[in-house]
Amino acid sequence: MTHFIDSTLASGLGFVAMDEVNKVIGEIHAYTPDVYCFSHVLSNLTIAVAPGYQGKGVGRLLLNTFCKTAEEQRSDITRIELFARESNKGAISLYQSLGFKIEGSLTKRIKNQDGSLESDILMAWIRQ
Repeated sequence: MTHFIDSTLASGLGFVAMDEVNKVIGEIHAYTPDVYCFSHVLSNLTIAVAPGYQGKGVGRLLLNTFCKTAEEQRSDITRIELFARESNKGAISLYQSLGFKIEGSLTKRIKNQDGSLESDILMAWIRQ
């Protein structure tokens, strides 16, 4: 957790969504890798929404705000990338609706709790 927070504060972008009583209900963050040749990339994007708030637009709001802020305030960033489980069709559809494109997959990268394996889908948003 400390690494994610420190990296986001140092070179990334992050937001939280709060409900009407100021309880955190969602979070998004990504940061640039430490290697110069990737300094134009926000990578390892992570988005999480509390179960009771999923399907209510919180994730869309967070991701839309994230991309819009990167576009308007981070001229150094030309690419945002993330991974999505191949079984998470809803997330993949959300990402595509906000301009992310599927670039490939890492076959059998994820081991599920039942021991089955599934692919990680690489997606990216590219500044126009």
